[in-house]
Amino acid sequence: MKRFFSNRFLPLVCYLATFGLVLSIFHDYPALINGFFFLNGLAVAACVLLFLGKKKNVVIKMPPIKMTQRVWPYPPMLRMMKQMMRAPMPTLAVAEGVAVEDTMLSTIFSAEKKKKITLLCLQALLMIAYLTTLSLFYKLTYPDATQVAFKSDMQQLAVQFYFLYGFFPWALYVILTLGFAYRYYNERKRISLSRMVRYLIPHKQVGIISIGAHIYFRYITSMGISMTVVLCVIYIAQFLLQRFSIPLIQGLNVQTLCLLSVLMMPLGMAWGQPFLKRLHQKLRLGGLILVLFCFFLFVITVLSALMWVSQSAIRSVPFLETSFTMPQALADARSSQLLCFTFAWWMAFALPFCWCTARLISGLKIKEVIVSLLGLPVILALLSVIPAVQAAFLGWWMQEGLLTLLSIGLTLGFLFFFFQDKRNLFGFCSLTQKRLSYNAFRNFIQNAILVFAFYLLTRFTALYYFMMVMVVMGLIYLLFCVVSFIKHLYFD
Repeated sequence: MKRFFSNRFLPLVCYLATFGLVLSIFHDYPALINGFFFLNGLAVAACVLLFLGKKKNVVIKMPPIKMTQRVWPYPPMLRMMKQMMRAPMPTLAVAEGVAVEDTMLSTIFSAEKKKKITLLCLQALLMIAYLTTLSLFYKLTYPDATQVAFKSDMQQLAVQFYFLYGFFPWALYVILTLGFAYRYYNERKRISLSRMVRYLIPHKQVGIISIGAHIYFRYITSMGISMTVVLCVIYIAQFLLQRFSIPLIQGLNVQTLCLLSVLMMPLGMAWGQPFLKRLHQKLRLGGLILVLFCFFLFVITVLSALMWVSQSAIRSVPFLETSFTMPQALADARSSQLLCFTFAWWMAFALPFCWCTARLISGLKIKEVIVSLLGLPVILALLSVIPAVQAAFLGWWMQEGLLTLLSIGLTLGFLFFFFQDKRNLFGFCSLTQKRLSYNAFRNFIQNAILVFAFYLLTRFTALYYFMMVMVVMGLIYLLFCVVSFIKHLYFD
């Protein structure tokens, strides 16, 4: 009973109390919460200290045993190309008839260059996924917004995250990556969220705090992935239905509730649990993401078409076409919602992405890691202030049709291949590195359906405040990790 109270009940009470406290502060003093985001400048200060300080030449050690599993899962075509590139070249005669055998891949790239190129590709794919998700979020959440408003909002958002809020998220990602890699490779110690803050927080309080952090990051990671999938589903369903002039089911009405009841059938019916257990045995998280995408798309497209076909019968049923409106008190400024959505999306991928990049930087110096991870974002930040580049990019970004569908395909492909590697689940289902359990598998499906339901019913209004609380608490914990790592590196 004592263990249950300390490990389960007390963290849950603290979580609910903190949730209510942050929500009340945000409601009464919104400027205080928005000003809190400036604390991310601590990550920028830590990057500058590491790049210019005496620890800049510290090398992230190589792993003692060569990893047999690939860090990045290659599709069959890329795997074939990689094998062709590794085919030995003809031997080259050198002095005294000594033959040297080389490969095309090792001739062009050294090991360090390959790691830097892999980091660059991961960054580029993550940025494409973010830009695609943000574009879909804006088009679906604010359908009445004009192109002028879209350009103004995007420019304001870029200025806020590149120049006001501490170059979020890349400065924070750099410190987290270095913290994971230094502890795992240099100190040969186990990685977990609780161990990252032990240098700053007394040992007795770490357990409760880390359990709370586990709750925050588990839900915000699940919500970030689910939100990306849901936006892709709604956009493609809308794109397909508009070809036949069929309206999409959405809004606070009975038709949407009928749609949601169909989505909940795998969880509520007697055949649901055995079916989900078979899926868990055969699929990893990447495969589950694609299965949910196909399931959501099929249900919303087919039911929207059936509702449209049976319009005459629906009109005869009382209240079936009745729609309700959200209270005006729950409405908020578009800039605040975009700010919350962007913070939540980047923090959703913070732990999985930083742990993946931490496995790639072994053998590099700290200053090389900083340059590798900040090079591309700095270039994009400098280009974003040029008016001609802004106009060209926003004009390309607002195009509809094939280009948007291609970016959606890249985003879903990135999620599939990234989360097919079970080692990238760090912070998703437990405090440590662990495979996806059945409970985490089922909870992810539940969270995805809930996100889909809330967005169809209220667009972003119902998710806005919940995401804001998750962002505030998650950012506090990550900044504690930053300060803890710097303290340990320089003063312990």
